[in-house]
Amino acid sequence: MRSFLGAWLVSLRRTRADWPIVATAALIALLAATLLAAGPIYSAAVAQAGLHRLIESAPIADANIEVSVRTSPDQAKAGIDTVDGLLRQAVAQPDLDIVTGAESDTFAVPGQDPARIHDLLKLGSLASGARPSFVVEPIGSI
Repeated sequence: MRSFLGAWLVSLRRTRADWPIVATAALIALLAATLLAAGPIYSAAVAQAGLHRLIESAPIADANIEVSVRTSPDQAKAGIDTVDGLLRQAVAQPDLDIVTGAESDTFAVPGQDPARIHDLLKLGSLASGARPSFVVEPIGSI
């Protein structure tokens, strides 16, 4: 313990004697840390500025607006009509092309517990094509 304390005292005396070198080293470390921290901030700012420039210079015909909503199937048609009307009013472009898509959440019937759905292959028939095969092949040794 005594040698450890003695080493600290020697180091402290040398630090006080060479304080300009120690202060310069601390300043260099601070500047290096600042430079490393500014790298990701700078690259994000450049990317965002490029995106803003691209959006500002793009013709209105090349713009895309995506609207997502989660609703019940019986309210979907009214919601789509409302959104289409609002988009046509907001963009005010005569040749506006609106593409509508829908996807289902689950295979459950309203009021049915999704955990109780088993064997979906028996629930319906295919209009065309073939059912997928669910056979699992062993991989073998690695």
